[in-house]
Amino acid sequence: MEPDERERLLQEAVPENPGVVGSSRYALRLGEGGYEWFVALLTRMVDGEPEYHGFPCAHVPYRVLRAFRDAGRITDAEYRRFIKELR
Repeated sequence: MEPDERERLLQEAVPENPGVVGSSRYALRLGEGGYEWFVALLTRMVDGEPEYHGFPCAHVPYRVLRAFRDAGRITDAEYRRFIKELR
């Protein structure tokens, strides 16, 4: 994954707790093998801005999946499938 794509995924990521600075953030990428989920965790604050470390994940909270569905980034059928796969 190129640095530009990593930055785009972080910018598009959905926070687990909106409004909380440094909340874990989740991103979805369509790769060659299908959908890939990533989580970004706060590592430290740098000049008042959060710095994250991201990696693939196999668990995504329900509220984050709903946010992806409600924003039209996944379909209702995909949402139902991910509820089963990512718990």
